[in-house]
Amino acid sequence: MELRFDFAEDDRSAGFRLQHFEFYNWGTYDKKIVKLPLDKSNALLTGDIGSGKSTIVDALTTLLVPHNKIIFNKAAGATTKERSLYSYIVGEYKTTQDENFGHSKAVSLRDEKSYSVILGRFENIGYDESLTLAQFFYIANKQVQKFFVVSKSNLGIKEDFFGFSDIRTLKKSLRKANHTEVFDTFKDYSHSFRREMGIKNEQALNLFYQTVSLKSIGNLTEFIRTHMLEDTKIDAEVDALCNNFAELNHAHDLVLEAKEQISMLLPIEKEYKKYTKIEKEHRIFVTMREKLGRFFSLFEKELLEQKLQEYALDLTKRMSQKKSLDEKIEKLGNDIVDIKLDLQKNGADRLNALKQEIEQKNRFLQETKTDNQNYNALLKELSLKAVSNEHSFLKTRQMLNEQLEGIEDERTSYQNQLTMDRVSLAHYEQKLQEFAVEIEYLQNNPSNIPHHISAMRDVMAEGLGVGREELPFLGELVTVKDKEWNGAIERILHNSALSLLVESGLYEAVSSYVETTKLGVKLVYLKVDTTKNSTDFVQTVPNSILQKIEVKADSPFVGVVNKILQERFNITCVESIADFRRMKKALTIHGQFKTNFMRHEKDDRYDIHDKSRWVLGWNNLAKLHELKEQQMRTQEKAKHLTQRIQQTEQKEQALQTKRDILRDILRYKDFASIDWYRYAKEIEALQEEMEVLQSSSDIIQTLQQRLLEVEKELRQKRLELDGVTQKIGELKQKQDTRELELGRAKLIIENEELPSEIEAALQNLKSELVTAPLNLNTIITAQKTLREYIQNEIDKNVKTKQRLSQNIIAHQNSFINRFPVIAKELYASVESCEEFNAKLLELQKDNLPKWEKKFKALFKEKTIQNIVMLQSLLDEYAGEIKTKIDTINKSLTDIEYSEGTFIELVANSAANIEIKDFKQTLKQLTTGAVDENNIYDEQKFLQIKELIARFNGREGYVDVDKRWRKIVTDVRNWFTFSAIEKYMSDGSTKEYYEDSGGKSGGQKEKLAYTVLASSLAYQFGLEYEKIQSRSFRFVMIDEAFGRGSDESTRYALRLFEKLKLQLLVITPKQKINVIEPFVKSVHFVANPSGMDSSLISMQIEEYVKNKKG
Repeated sequence: MELRFDFAEDDRSAGFRLQHFEFYNWGTYDKKIVKLPLDKSNALLTGDIGSGKSTIVDALTTLLVPHNKIIFNKAAGATTKERSLYSYIVGEYKTTQDENFGHSKAVSLRDEKSYSVILGRFENIGYDESLTLAQFFYIANKQVQKFFVVSKSNLGIKEDFFGFSDIRTLKKSLRKANHTEVFDTFKDYSHSFRREMGIKNEQALNLFYQTVSLKSIGNLTEFIRTHMLEDTKIDAEVDALCNNFAELNHAHDLVLEAKEQISMLLPIEKEYKKYTKIEKEHRIFVTMREKLGRFFSLFEKELLEQKLQEYALDLTKRMSQKKSLDEKIEKLGNDIVDIKLDLQKNGADRLNALKQEIEQKNRFLQETKTDNQNYNALLKELSLKAVSNEHSFLKTRQMLNEQLEGIEDERTSYQNQLTMDRVSLAHYEQKLQEFAVEIEYLQNNPSNIPHHISAMRDVMAEGLGVGREELPFLGELVTVKDKEWNGAIERILHNSALSLLVESGLYEAVSSYVETTKLGVKLVYLKVDTTKNSTDFVQTVPNSILQKIEVKADSPFVGVVNKILQERFNITCVESIADFRRMKKALTIHGQFKTNFMRHEKDDRYDIHDKSRWVLGWNNLAKLHELKEQQMRTQEKAKHLTQRIQQTEQKEQALQTKRDILRDILRYKDFASIDWYRYAKEIEALQEEMEVLQSSSDIIQTLQQRLLEVEKELRQKRLELDGVTQKIGELKQKQDTRELELGRAKLIIENEELPSEIEAALQNLKSELVTAPLNLNTIITAQKTLREYIQNEIDKNVKTKQRLSQNIIAHQNSFINRFPVIAKELYASVESCEEFNAKLLELQKDNLPKWEKKFKALFKEKTIQNIVMLQSLLDEYAGEIKTKIDTINKSLTDIEYSEGTFIELVANSAANIEIKDFKQTLKQLTTGAVDENNIYDEQKFLQIKELIARFNGREGYVDVDKRWRKIVTDVRNWFTFSAIEKYMSDGSTKEYYEDSGGKSGGQKEKLAYTVLASSLAYQFGLEYEKIQSRSFRFVMIDEAFGRGSDESTRYALRLFEKLKLQLLVITPKQKINVIEPFVKSVHFVANPSGMDSSLISMQIEEYVKNKKG
């Protein structure tokens, strides 16, 4: 709303004006009610110096202005301690010298038992309203006590403040008056009367107070800042910014502290990683050293077994040789006997004997040859080469014995696999039957309840003659809305969902049926009454299960189901395990839940997302789809298993066939059983002997020669037998020795474990360090080589561990010393590294991200926003100042300053460097404040920190910063003000006024009155041409007219008259003649005795008449 000053000629009584003012026991006005009748008009209060004019002025000021702001007798140049409320109440009028103590002492008209009252009545003709303001003062315990009254009734001191017994009674009596309020504080009192009289702010009354003693405006800028502009009172916003920054700074400190802690903990983690790596290597090397014998025992065992196999093969050969030699020696001995017998008989029977022996040998040859053919045929079935000598026979037999042992093991494995696969196949076939039944049932019934349970219900319903819908399962009436939580809610509601709901009317029949029928399944049923709807209100917890499920609305059981769910499942669904731990009842998305602080449960026997297990809802398409998918997967598994069983059976049969062949081959114990070549050679020798005998002329000589040959051969064979026997003994001795060594190796292997990773490490090390093939002679050297290498590595690791341990402990001590509070339970040792690392992980994963998030949130949502708000508020206030100056200037154009000119106020930006820097800082801090990606940087934070430090007052600079804060945050200081005198005709400049200095006395007074008048009109909110104006119009000017020229005094009086302000002029008698034309009454103050002031009032006409007479 644009304000224009009231210059209308018919508006001289607009607004609230002082009708009269009265007071009792105030200053030197002793024990009497004094009344100052103004009748809403201008008046003159005059009298000699010291007569009591200022006493009345101070009473009027006290009525309207906060007491703590008043300097009593200010117009006369008094100090703050010269007069006080106390001195006015007791009526101090002079000081005397104290004879006992030698210092001055005030002399009073009244004691502390008296009381004082001031009262003013204001009237507004335009609104036909009146308002009485009163203040009551008394002394208690040397302190001034008071209360305040605002009333729309016409109160008076005599009528309303006399004749009371005590203060409480007085207040009670006043409150009974119509439209009367009694206040204990000036603040409430001021707020009340300012509201009634349209005074918008306290600054208007401050200006009223300053006007009383105004002599000149002095510096124009300071006058406008002080009297025309409101104090923006930005301190609350600045304090809020500082308080919020304290929280932000604390968060920033936490972030910095966390980062510092991390920076100090990271070296510990780094060194500990090295330490643990070396420690692990060290432990591995130590274990390698401990297990070195066990490792080489494996090779020793293998080498010894190979050696023993060689010994066994060699011994078998030697035993075969011995057997052959024994047989040969025996035969040769028999031959010698036979030859000798033939010699005694002159050789007559030798040919017959040879013939018989040849026939016998031929039989042996045929039998052995057949066995040989059979043996080699069996070898051929196994794709093996035929054997032709004892060595290959023994090697083959040894190999086939090993194969037979392996075949038995492999066949046992196949048989076990077949057993397990056949059991699994039977399980799959059973599952396929169940799938078929379940799918068929679900296709015909819109329920997710399993067939074996639901079918039992169906049979029961049929037996009771009721519909299945009359016996619903709870799960058939509840479905999950929030698909993300479907699995978890299915899990927690599973058991309750399988509960049968039995209406109370069916309860007797159902309970009897259950009692007398073998159900074949577990049944839980709930007796419910659908006719009773619970009216109990249950407060749903935030993010409750109840908010994520839906009850079938058209079911008659809907109320019952809701009640059950509310009682059992009003449980919070939590996103984090931290929230889960904190709450009494909670469910996680992975299906863990608790219903109190003690019992927790999670059933992971099946996949939480397995829809085939779900039981909730009245639509089973999802479950059907899942069951069909599982049915197809089971069919594929059964098909694959059937094929694998067939393949395993074929493999097992092939092994059985091979086993039988091996058994047949191994029935041939020795080579002699298939060595038909031996018989062929013997037959050939016998035939040669027979031919010799048949062709010989001297049989006796031939036999004798033959005897000598046989005896020689016998001796030779005996020597060979002795050699073979000795070799057999040596082999057995070696065999025994190696068997003892093998036993020791096996004992080591059996009694000592060799971890696979240690075995692999030793194997790699052996491959690297031992290039020669291992044998029983080189294995000791190889073991020594590895032991020396391992020991060297152990020694190096011990030194490295010592160095790392020292580094770790040094870092830990630094951390403990730097942060003793959080490290109070930490100790500097390698063993404590895990605790330090846990602290680091907590900082990295939890604390630092949490504090950074909080810091950035505070930075953006509070600090930056507060700065933006502060800047906006300051800019808004700055805009208001410009608007106020513009408004005042529009009205100043109506005031003729001098002939043909008017005054215009100019608001210029202050050249103060501190203000400029402050505004620039705010601009920098708020630039990009709405940009989400550029909301924070450390430099901006440090700028804010510096700004806040100055707001709060830096150590050593508190007074400097306090002054700075007052300057930069009081928007009035952002401007300097000047006045330009312009011509009304064209608006051109006549003269420029920066302040009232440098001008003549008349010019200073004139400018002062002009600016003062415009300030008063603006602060009082005077509205142009408004007779019914709710505005305050009363002004007092004390002493000012007494010092100015007559011309400036008349200018001021005409100006206030144009503004329709009610003026009470307080001035010495010498100025009365100038003021007379502008006042309606004159009031004379006198105090001839110095201790009893009096007031005489008369209309101006009476005064003029008396003066002429």
